[in-house]
Amino acid sequence: MTKRALVIEGGGFRSAYAAGALLHLLKEAPDLHFDVVAANSASVIPAAFFVTRQAKELEEFWLKDDALASPKFLSFWRIPISWLKPLINIDYFFHDIFRYRYRLDLEKLHEAKTEFYVTVMHHATGTRTDFSNRDPEIYEAMRASCAVPWAYNRKIYIRGERYIDGFFDSIPLRIALEKGCTEIWIISTRPKGYRKGRLKIFEKIPVQNCRLLSKRHLYYNKTAWDIEQNPDYKILRPKEKLSVARFSNDLKKLREVFLQGKKEMEGFLKSL
Repeated sequence: MTKRALVIEGGGFRSAYAAGALLHLLKEAPDLHFDVVAANSASVIPAAFFVTRQAKELEEFWLKDDALASPKFLSFWRIPISWLKPLINIDYFFHDIFRYRYRLDLEKLHEAKTEFYVTVMHHATGTRTDFSNRDPEIYEAMRASCAVPWAYNRKIYIRGERYIDGFFDSIPLRIALEKGCTEIWIISTRPKGYRKGRLKIFEKIPVQNCRLLSKRHLYYNKTAWDIEQNPDYKILRPKEKLSVARFSNDLKKLREVFLQGKKEMEGFLKSL
């Protein structure tokens, strides 16, 4: 029996591409079922709305709302005082937007047939940790997966332990493999051939997660290579570098990338 997984790469605001692709799946391929959905960093948000089948909220958030451009969320003016106020205030989304304006249906998320996995990093040890929609703390785990340490200065605790962005697991392919999935779909936010460079600046910082970050390129590049070498994986990726970076508040560009993901998923499905 086929066990199908959908793996979604993170990447901050590049998740706009994944969000558009997921919306197209929801609207045009509603009967396509994934047994496992694994996401990382900012991609956990559209992934959760995908699992709960909330196409309307996903589309309106990206195309009709200006929350992404709000200084309540991202303001580079806060950099000089980032130790007091976070550069990226993810609480604005998780406490306000996704609880009230575009409410993520947590009951549907917990009860969904699809197993939804979010990757985070244990702050003290750098251990990669997964939470699923079967865990009561899944919403906090999603928030932790978006908590870039230097951009978000607040602490997120789950079961008494602090967790941060799962940056070491940008493409959580390992989850699909560990769960024994036999058909693997991947939405990447990077073009084919992209490889990460070495981050030497983190090598001398005496903090475990920083030391791991200095080796992130090794894990990412191996995963990217493995994906490119396996002809059985169904991979959607942008043909060229996306016009938005990890941190961007250009609403016009974000929507363009969202629509790009939607359009390219349309073409991708037709090519299968």
